[in-house]
Amino acid sequence: MRRRDGGAWQAFEVPSLPRRGGQSIVALAAASADRAWVFGQSSDRKGADTIGFIGTYEGGRWRSEALAKPAADAIGWAYTSARSLGADRTWAVNGQVGLLWTGREWHHHQLPARAGALGAEGEQVWAVTGEHSGQPVAMRWEQAGWRLIGVPVLETPDHEVSGSVLRDVAVIGPDDVWAVGGVSWLMEHEYDDEGEPLERGRPVALHWDGRSWTCHWGPLGSTAGRPAGRMARFGQAEPDGRGGLWVLGRGDLLWHLSDGRWTRHRVPAPAGYAAKVSSLARRPGTSQVYAVGSVTSEEKDAFEVSHAALWRAG
Repeated sequence: MRRRDGGAWQAFEVPSLPRRGGQSIVALAAASADRAWVFGQSSDRKGADTIGFIGTYEGGRWRSEALAKPAADAIGWAYTSARSLGADRTWAVNGQVGLLWTGREWHHHQLPARAGALGAEGEQVWAVTGEHSGQPVAMRWEQAGWRLIGVPVLETPDHEVSGSVLRDVAVIGPDDVWAVGGVSWLMEHEYDDEGEPLERGRPVALHWDGRSWTCHWGPLGSTAGRPAGRMARFGQAEPDGRGGLWVLGRGDLLWHLSDGRWTRHRVPAPAGYAAKVSSLARRPGTSQVYAVGSVTSEEKDAFEVSHAALWRAG
């Protein structure tokens, strides 16, 4: 693990569980510079038994602990999402399993549907399907548990949608929630540059005003051209700290919602390199939003050279 404190990076080791082999980390939630959690998988030395684990940072060091079932079979695996609202309230979800840190212990909560993305602000905690397959859903945490909040069927007027997804959710306030994703469909008798069936699609952002949803469509895209995958789906939504929203489109393209208007922004990269953003995070209490990812050399007929990268807006 690495932590950036001002202008310097510090490296930390998350210890392995006793008598086990390798481990991987898939999600991180930080309450402060002094308190954070990571979630991942730990395998036995033969690689035959894999369980989820939690790493906790406090007192200047990390410690690891194995999860008990059923959380061990979901939390820490692919599609796990985590979000901290403070030292005494941190959530992790994956599939239909939710874990809540109360400040003293982790509590297990069953989710009404599969979730793989979290958004939170104040007392408001939301989850959406994320990268899990199936019909997209949204849900909200209430005192009695998780409650499904119906979302519109994602379809376009001119096409029969074959795939739809809600990849992330951002909470600005109780009556200001954004769930983002996209839809796609196959074009009959049309093919891309590699001879695969051509796929078209559009990104979408759903806005919850406290009572109902409104739908905002992004531009039409397809898998034609190079690089493949230009059919952007919105993902990685993050409030900008000023009532607006940043959303990841594809690669180096971000979208910003401010005062009801959407604008496109490309993150910079050094000459000869292509940028790719993987995740967005806002510094609490500020309008500073960070994008993390990589820059990769664009030279042909040579080994690609990639470097980790960090960008900031605000």
